Amino acid sequence: MTEAALLNLLQDLEVSLHQASVRNNPGELDRLLHKEFHEIGRSGAFYTKADTVETLPLKESHSEILAQNFKLTVISKDACLLIYEAAQSTRSGEPTQYARRSSIWKIEDGEWKMLFHQGTPAHPFDLA
Repeated sequence: MTEAALLNLLQDLEVSLHQASVRNNPGELDRLLHKEFHEIGRSGAFYTKADTVETLPLKESHSEILAQNFKLTVISKDACLLIYEAAQSTRSGEPTQYARRSSIWKIEDGEWKMLFHQGTPAHPFDLA
């Protein structure tokens, strides 16, 4: 697989995790998150896979996640780092909660799964 194709695949998987249909589905979360998944959220809070699969579907969210400027670094034949910018939109469509985000994706049993995710608060940036 070319690096461009891998970027497209992992970007699609990452963005799928922004969708309510996936965020509200424990089975889909379980499928996409590595068994050793952990996250350091934008707030600085630490989450495990069990925390995420159990609590994320319970959170009511009416905001859309806007993500852009994805960049891929291949770490090894079975692991990649994906970084990007993201913001959430309010009900009125105004962007808020700007962050720089990074995820490590690892291939396991032929499927890419998110091993780690971190959100770091950022100053507002232009959205494409």
